[in-house]
Amino acid sequence: MLMNYLKRKEFLSVDMDGVKKVRERDFDVTDLRNLKTIPMLYQAGYLTIDKFDGSTGMFSLRVPDGEVRRDLAILTTAVAAGQDTSWVSALGKKLLRAKWDEFFTGLKSLYASLPYGAKEKSVHEFSFERNLLILLWSQGMRCTAEDRQSNGQADIVAVHPCGVFIFELKVDESAEEALEQVKKKGYEEPYRSRNLPIWLIGLNFSRKTRRLKDAKVEKL
Repeated sequence: MLMNYLKRKEFLSVDMDGVKKVRERDFDVTDLRNLKTIPMLYQAGYLTIDKFDGSTGMFSLRVPDGEVRRDLAILTTAVAAGQDTSWVSALGKKLLRAKWDEFFTGLKSLYASLPYGAKEKSVHEFSFERNLLILLWSQGMRCTAEDRQSNGQADIVAVHPCGVFIFELKVDESAEEALEQVKKKGYEEPYRSRNLPIWLIGLNFSRKTRRLKDAKVEKL
């Protein structure tokens, strides 16, 4: 029921780690004709109270823990793609099993299903990072966005027992250029000591369509 509701309400723009200025009456879900995203997620256990400001009577909410974050990430990706949660799990397994052609096909479907347009005045790499991060979180990966290193900043680094996945995102350039930047900057160096397979992934998006245009991958 929650998934069907969220498909209608398009909650994808909500920052689940920064839900602020929630009033007590905002938790009400008794009016079935006027349900809101935040109280629905709170009642379902995906959000919990983080802080209360007595001077304003406002609450701040957050995701309770890592396990709930993973479940919420699966739900969010499923809603974004217009699919069920089994589709998300299958897509994640294709990544972890290095079935790259199938994974990139699924990733293109995900971005093609997102609501057109962006809130930012200009479309850049960060416009696409959030949805990729959510997909990676849904697989239980430890992710770092804007991973700062001595020689630069990797867009996304995701670590899993199956390997280290380093993503570089470009807009209106090429996946080859993205991949070359990762290699030139040596973004993999801090992770070599983990003795895990390291995958370098370049993604290139279209500013006009907001879709994934091309992708390349290389294993070290």
